Amino acid sequence: MINMFRNRMVIILLALTVFLNCGKKGTEPEPGPEPAPRITSGPDATSITDKSATIAWITDQKTDSQVKYGKSAGNYDGTVSSEELTTDHSLTLSNLEVFTSYYYIVTSSNANGTNTSAEKSFTTQVNSRFLLTRAWSKFEQGQYEEAVADFEAALSISVNLSDAYVGLGWSYAFLGSLDDAKKQFDNAISIDKQLLDAYVGRGMVFLAKHKYYLSIGDLTHVLEENAAYVFSHNTTIDYRDVHIALAEAYFYQGKYSNAQGHVDVLWPDNGLSPGESATWVVDSVSYATYQEALLSAIEKLKTLVQA
Repeated sequence: MINMFRNRMVIILLALTVFLNCGKKGTEPEPGPEPAPRITSGPDATSITDKSATIAWITDQKTDSQVKYGKSAGNYDGTVSSEELTTDHSLTLSNLEVFTSYYYIVTSSNANGTNTSAEKSFTTQVNSRFLLTRAWSKFEQGQYEEAVADFEAALSISVNLSDAYVGLGWSYAFLGSLDDAKKQFDNAISIDKQLLDAYVGRGMVFLAKHKYYLSIGDLTHVLEENAAYVFSHNTTIDYRDVHIALAEAYFYQGKYSNAQGHVDVLWPDNGLSPGESATWVVDSVSYATYQEALLSAIEKLKTLVQA
């Protein structure tokens, strides 16, 4: 009787244990794997300059940070990364090219997995030096109105950029805006009195406006500083043009011997002599006066220099 009671109690205890264990498994399932991190904000390009940009984004878990970037879509030859685990990510791309589009993706990883963003892009800003270089390139191609726009844009960034004033002066001169050209040459010289390109330009403007005394002052200064002067942005303009301009300015001042002196520099065997009418010949054409022959010689030199 006692043994039968014990057996029944064992059976009841076993059944109760099984019941309790089954109930526990039903209310507390085994935990599954953690989900991979997600990018919840960004990535965005911020603090963009002419040479750098900062890429920022946020994740829902602490992860490392990586930015891959390049100058064409889908091609990333640059990488910046950080192993620090964080939810707020910020990496700076440096040594970028001015006014250039960049494409980028970001990657965030931890023990739970990796998340990679869609591709985005940004464009670096321009700077005054970039604009100045582009302006001179346009000038050298004869695109004077476009050059003016870039020179002015460069000056809006850096107001004391003397070379931009020189470029504006020459551009306006070629566009026929002599007063604007003179103003810009004045600006350039006020900043840097060593700018021979500005003196040549202003001297030519003075000549065109029949201000011969002022023209002679500027152009003489150029030859005193550099007898072999060449305009670096238009090599067809050089010391020969300066001599011709001086010859013309002196001629219209009535200083014929000074004019003759500059003609002699470029055409030593011209043979003209004010007191000998037999020498008043240019290209087989005889002239009634020395002055007519001298002016013809100046015009001949213009043609030869421009050829």
